[in-house]
Amino acid sequence: MRFLLSFLFIILSTISFSAKLTMDVGGTYKFNGTYQVDEKNLFMAYQNFWTMTTNTPHVFKGNCSGIIKINAGNQVNDIMCHGKNGEDYWYAAFNEIAKGDMGASTSGFTIISAKGPFEELIGQKCMGAYIELEDQHYIWKGVCNIPDKTFERILNYIPNKN
Repeated sequence: MRFLLSFLFIILSTISFSAKLTMDVGGTYKFNGTYQVDEKNLFMAYQNFWTMTTNTPHVFKGNCSGIIKINAGNQVNDIMCHGKNGEDYWYAAFNEIAKGDMGASTSGFTIISAKGPFEELIGQKCMGAYIELEDQHYIWKGVCNIPDKTFERILNYIPNKN
């Protein structure tokens, strides 16, 4: 019994528990071009501008641009987002979409480049939910499940001031 308890303690102590990095965004959007090819195919050039807070000390402002395609009733996004705060930045690619409750669209995204607190997140796949509001405004919430140690490093990140 004592051996079993020791073994379980060793196993449990080596498991990396997951933290959640959350991102809360509000902003405005516009369509720069809409092309109704036929009744089943619609292509829209999309752009938005936003500010973001996180459950860390880090905040960003940014924008996203890309194409939203509806082919035979299936929506496909090809959108790139860029966030910036001083010298720190990140880029994320949004290309998966599904409709959720209350008219929300959920979307997978991948952080593809970063400098600063999100640098360790390059390649990280995350999820977000987008809700359109009145007058071309929207809110969005993103979540990345990351290792606890990575979250701690993001929390404690101090910019290198040379």
